[in-house]
Amino acid sequence: MSQTFGQPFIVEGKPGRQRPARRATQVARAPNDGYTLFLARCRMRRMWRLTPASATDLAKELPTPIALVATVPSILVVHPSLGVANVQELIALAKAKPDQLFFGSVGVGSPPHLAGELFAVMAGVKLRARAPRRGSGQAATDLIAGRISMVFSPASTIAPHITAGSVKALAAATAKRASLLPDLPTIAGGGLRRAFDSGIWGGLMAPAGTRRAR
Repeated sequence: MSQTFGQPFIVEGKPGRQRPARRATQVARAPNDGYTLFLARCRMRRMWRLTPASATDLAKELPTPIALVATVPSILVVHPSLGVANVQELIALAKAKPDQLFFGSVGVGSPPHLAGELFAVMAGVKLRARAPRRGSGQAATDLIAGRISMVFSPASTIAPHITAGSVKALAAATAKRASLLPDLPTIAGGGLRRAFDSGIWGGLMAPAGTRRAR
């Protein structure tokens, strides 16, 4: 942005993975002069969602979405010991073993948690969410160690482990194939046969009432 607009932009990082609603509120209450912006992680397709509490905490003070900045594809990966080669076989295994397959989560309402629950509903299976982890990297570690059976992980996080053979990738959990793993089918094309997209969006937001650039 500094290169595009020819002026400095100050990036202020706020610690605390479970506190984005509070940080969004700070932006929403800032002067709507265009000098304060918020880079939000948008969870799931067509959702501007910051945390599970956002709908309540920010119902009247939501920052205004400006533009899509980036998209991160999600990949469905499983532990090799499951012995499944595709999404169709995973669904069959989950139906044969209801409530016996654990999927990774990095917090209630997080992208991996929502993706896992969505998959279970659409596939008609019963899965169990593992206790929330500290992040996608830890979820990948748990999968490699066999503490969970599957996880929906950002492609950038899980790709090295797929290459190393530590985990098995079944499908891209997006509407289109992931550019990082172009040979991998989508979940819809791999056996679910229904549109499925749990990609993560990164969006830029501003206080409500901020005027458009002229």
